[in-house]
Amino acid sequence: MFTDSLVNRPNTVLEQQRVFQSSHSPVYLRTPRARLYLGTHPLGSLSNHQRHRVHMDLLVTGIYFSIYAVGMAGTAYGIYSLAFSKPMKKD
Repeated sequence: MFTDSLVNRPNTVLEQQRVFQSSHSPVYLRTPRARLYLGTHPLGSLSNHQRHRVHMDLLVTGIYFSIYAVGMAGTAYGIYSLAFSKPMKKD
């Protein structure tokens, strides 16, 4: 069945916990896509072509993070307006 592949999955929590705890990098950089989200790329001794590519990656990451931030701000505004809005007057 289709749902078996979604529900009956192997438990990989212990493996992931070992990977996270054995890493010496900061917590916010331990996930596989953290560098994509935060835009942290080492520039070190790269050639001009590689630096251009890194700058383009940072640009794309900045755009991605900006879209994410706008979405989160919209969500926060929606929750706030639902929680603290005044009830409508009945005519």
